[in-house]
Amino acid sequence: MKDSLFREKAYKKALSPEQINDYIKTSKPGVWVMLAAVAILLLGGLVWGVFGRIEMTIDCVAVCKDGDAYCYISEKDADKLSDDAFVRIEDSEYKINDVSQLPVPAVEEISPYGLHLGGLEDDDWVYAAATDAALNDGIYKACVILESVSPISLILN
Repeated sequence: MKDSLFREKAYKKALSPEQINDYIKTSKPGVWVMLAAVAILLLGGLVWGVFGRIEMTIDCVAVCKDGDAYCYISEKDADKLSDDAFVRIEDSEYKINDVSQLPVPAVEEISPYGLHLGGLEDDDWVYAAATDAALNDGIYKACVILESVSPISLILN
């Protein structure tokens, strides 16, 4: 046994029947619960990363009157708008068709309640964005969706 990979004492101990009736040590159930919880958390994160969406939005107010719907976007946020922006009003999304070239005073276009909903002040200037929303006349809280990306694309790019 001089060329053996194992020491002679360890080899004899492995061949002896002394420990044949001993119980096999297993891991505790708490360890398996923790492992399962971590696996579920990782799987949930992976599913969200592939199928979830992260949206960059601007809060605004939408005013619908006589079948026309306009979203009023603050002057400081108007430069963030792109050609493919959408507006979300009451859980429905609508395409922004046109944005005014010049801002108008918010108090001339929006009621005090609308100013409150849009987070605007009396002296703010706003751009009007026309949408194709067919809603009942009224004032709605809205948000403009600037960009919508999947989380996995943020990691891979």
